[in-house]
Amino acid sequence: MFQPRKTFQSISTAKNSWLTPMLVLSIAVLLSILASGWVQSKAAEAGVIPTPPDFQYWSQDQQAQYMQTYQQRQGPVFLYLLPALGNLTTIWLGLLILGGLLHLVITLLGGRGDTSASMNIIAWANIPLALRELVRAAYTLVSQKTITQPGLSGFVDTTPGGFSFFWSAILALIDIYLIWQIILMIVGVRTITGISRSKAVLGALIVIILVVVGQALISFGLSSLGSLSFTRPFFF
Repeated sequence: MFQPRKTFQSISTAKNSWLTPMLVLSIAVLLSILASGWVQSKAAEAGVIPTPPDFQYWSQDQQAQYMQTYQQRQGPVFLYLLPALGNLTTIWLGLLILGGLLHLVITLLGGRGDTSASMNIIAWANIPLALRELVRAAYTLVSQKTITQPGLSGFVDTTPGGFSFFWSAILALIDIYLIWQIILMIVGVRTITGISRSKAVLGALIVIILVVVGQALISFGLSSLGSLSFTRPFFF
């Protein structure tokens, strides 16, 4: 976080050094889920049910369906177990996807390295994301409110299935921690592969844009199938 170039130099010859930062990220994600689940359970016990911004425009049947679904999802399985399994699967699968993409892009740009080196870069560049989850957990516990519009998604009115929803899904992934992650990726690529700064910037941006758009398309597709809201992925 404070001496990234020195860190990437020290791991340039290490094998499987991605394990440590990924474990840190996993623990941070679990803490965030525990905080969010606890606040949701307390709110449900008090009879407080959070509603979407445009809830008042829904039909009575849609509102009743939302209330019924929310009540059914207040058990430990829905509050803790399923989010934990889903998010942990996503971040570890994301390591493989991002590592493979980064290795492919670096190779096309003329850089040297292997998939293991790319995974090391991705894993250590994920450290800001672990900090983000800890900040979210702290905010949730202090404010007693869950975060429903992460990133910049609050600037767009979401309509499930519409283009505004797709745009909101993209903005939900954009925050200061994503920018921090991109910077660390650039430093890691330059340090480990030895390619020029311009190619390192281009490679990192290509990977990030592909993954962000891909996640937004997944959220858009789920909303088109009738989802009432989207769950933020944890690649970023």
